[in-house]
Amino acid sequence: MRRCGLVVVCGVLSAVSARAEMSSACFWAVLVDAHAMAIQCSSPLAADAERYGRLRQAVEAQIMRDASLSPGGSPRKARAWMDHYGLNREATGVRRPRCDTADVGGAVSMLRTLTTAANTSAILAGLGRRKNPYAGDCL
Repeated sequence: MRRCGLVVVCGVLSAVSARAEMSSACFWAVLVDAHAMAIQCSSPLAADAERYGRLRQAVEAQIMRDASLSPGGSPRKARAWMDHYGLNREATGVRRPRCDTADVGGAVSMLRTLTTAANTSAILAGLGRRKNPYAGDCL
């Protein structure tokens, strides 16, 4: 997870407006990385875990549904990318972050903000709009 990316996301976190400008693929990656950091650094979501699961599944479904809106894209390619991303996370060390860094604290804080009931509902509602899942800002 890149430091400037966390600062941008945490600084903007009116979470829903940040999500609106970010590509769905980038949002998914940030969500997955932040969750991995929270788990690895013993900061589990507890009550928010169910909302994280729903949010992640919904973003994955939106990426798959809209993958064909990307030139040359397909649901199969989108699924392969998400699977590959997970494997790469392990290889690049995101699974073992230094838990005492500001990046991890920022990622966990962002994740907790995104998975509040109000923000999760707003983000889920916004996923109904079809868009190229790779278009938009990324960190």
